[in-house]
Amino acid sequence: MAKLKNLLAGCVFCALASTGFAEDKSKVATPSQDTLSMYHKALTDRHYHTAELLARGVLDKYGEENEFGKAMLSELDAYREVTEGPRIMSTYVRTIEAYDLSSYEGFATTDQRVFKTNLKTLVEAIRQEVGPRWDLFEVQADPFTTNLSVLVSAPQFVHEAFAKHLAEMRSARQEEVAN
Repeated sequence: MAKLKNLLAGCVFCALASTGFAEDKSKVATPSQDTLSMYHKALTDRHYHTAELLARGVLDKYGEENEFGKAMLSELDAYREVTEGPRIMSTYVRTIEAYDLSSYEGFATTDQRVFKTNLKTLVEAIRQEVGPRWDLFEVQADPFTTNLSVLVSAPQFVHEAFAKHLAEMRSARQEEVAN
């Protein structure tokens, strides 16, 4: 068993070394797509030691203050807690939701370029709010200009951020109209 763990650790570190890590120890350096895919597979398969090795490898490579490495360890702890408990929380299950943006200022337009530009600004604001977990969970937000909506594939905490942000936009618009 110990040989298997050592072999696995060696494979993980070899994979980390060969997946395009930059040499600088930047606080916001992003792990390669291969590393993130291995991390997600390890979480899905409940190979927590492998996921932890990957996260610690990111911290070793980029420095202890790297946001992605810290987020990976944080997500690992939360994931381990909910999957080892009596139930699985829906917080980490990906769902797809459509958000109708036609009633929001800047989105009710026939100009597709304006719609996409405003949507890009909205998505970037939510992405900043969610932080590195956006990339860890490979969130997708795809525009549909024909019905002025966006289709979001993400865990529940991202959908909550979208709903919160849209509610704030609606509230700000209502205050603006009232004045």
